[in-house]
Amino acid sequence: MGRGMGKACIPNTAPSFIMEQAWSNIESAHFDLSPLDIISSHLYISNVFFFENTQSARDWLPEESLKQSLYDALRDFPMLLGRLQHGWGNTMKVVVDKDALNPPSWEVSETAALSFGTLKAEGFHRRLWPEGIRIAEPQIARTAGDASKLVRVHVARLADNSGVAIVLRIAHAVVDAKGAVAFMRHWADCCRRRNHVVVSATASPSPPPQTSAALLCRRSVMYEKLSQDARPRPLPWYMWPLSMLLVTVVSLLGLILKRNLTAGRTRSHLFRVRRDKLDAVKNLATTGSKPSNCISYNDVLVAIFTIAYAQCTMQEKKSASSSSSKGGIFRRKPPQASAIVPCDFRHRLGVPEGYTGNCAVGLFVTAPSETLLRPMTETSVMEVARFSRSTTSAADGATIEKLIQRAMRSIRLLGDKVRILYSLMICQAFSNQSRLPFYEVDFGVGRPVFVSPIAYPRTVAVIVPPPPSLAMGRDAFFVYLTLEECQMSRVLGNRGFQSFAEVIY
Repeated sequence: MGRGMGKACIPNTAPSFIMEQAWSNIESAHFDLSPLDIISSHLYISNVFFFENTQSARDWLPEESLKQSLYDALRDFPMLLGRLQHGWGNTMKVVVDKDALNPPSWEVSETAALSFGTLKAEGFHRRLWPEGIRIAEPQIARTAGDASKLVRVHVARLADNSGVAIVLRIAHAVVDAKGAVAFMRHWADCCRRRNHVVVSATASPSPPPQTSAALLCRRSVMYEKLSQDARPRPLPWYMWPLSMLLVTVVSLLGLILKRNLTAGRTRSHLFRVRRDKLDAVKNLATTGSKPSNCISYNDVLVAIFTIAYAQCTMQEKKSASSSSSKGGIFRRKPPQASAIVPCDFRHRLGVPEGYTGNCAVGLFVTAPSETLLRPMTETSVMEVARFSRSTTSAADGATIEKLIQRAMRSIRLLGDKVRILYSLMICQAFSNQSRLPFYEVDFGVGRPVFVSPIAYPRTVAVIVPPPPSLAMGRDAFFVYLTLEECQMSRVLGNRGFQSFAEVIY
């Protein structure tokens, strides 16, 4: 039961007449996943959208309307009604069986003690959220039944139907963040069409559903823009023994170092970084220097959160190595820390913008430990931001293809176990979603007042657009950060970090 919850979470996953009618034309099919899909196949992409009832109508945004329009949306995206399956040679696919579709998980809850107005007045602080939407686990559990759903939905209705919070969780193997938002918008479009609601002329149109669905199902779209050498090939039969050996070794490594992979409880916070703070660093970078030294807002955000992460992890390791050494000559230099900055290569390689599968490779931004451990000031942030800019600027088509080849080789040999190696790296990972149209989702009752990511893996910082209708969102950037509890405590106690970022919740 959630905070003041009047009705418990009610799951609804059983097939119904409405489902059968909506999906009667869906055919059996299988969709091979790309190596870039496989690497994140253990995760959901999860977001919560808060909508306000400004009409004071008791029958506002009824559950049946939301549910039926979801079924309509899934008819256009049949891949999301399948099941993840492992294949030969570390491959994976989504299998759609028309006689045994995998419908979405659907849960609803109601709270009588929390109104939308109270939640809005408190800045949508997470401590007030109904329990059903306070989700922390990012992974898809590999068990039979409800846990294997590719789509999960929770609708939390607030007191007196003053608003709703809609959680959409969608398998990362099928879509990236851009695809997740595209599907949410399509669901909302289906709801408006079903209720004959016309949106404002100022709203940007959603991509045609047929185009998005076709690109979603054609996983080869990405490969068509790559050279032959960069396209994935099946693992040769004579490499299978080596692959099996490596998978076994990495799996054992994961068991032995399980604490490093799942160490302790995680803690998430949403941070606000004012634009004028970023402008000060950007201006410092261009003062008396060449135009080529210009840095972006994203570079500065990467620098701020990379420095904070480095200082909370490297100082601990430095302290441990110093106490175990005797004399300066034996003292070990603290390790470097890197940031993984995703590079969406749709526009760089000409992949259609409507392609909603995973279409990004990680660029490693590495700065010297001496720079990262200096007190966080505008100057130190600028220096690390320049490392980010130089790495990103150097990522031309040839570099992207090389990174894709490297990723595909490792995934061909290790399959989804390659994520264990990534988990052992000392790095701060980023996902820049600040340009995605979260606030253009409209079910016919107006756009969301507030949107937030939820349930991301540890060491991931998600840059998201600020809420345009709230004062706290003006002239600022929002970053949702997840770390181990002990690491987050050190970050929150970092005075230099506090001078750049403030906690929203």
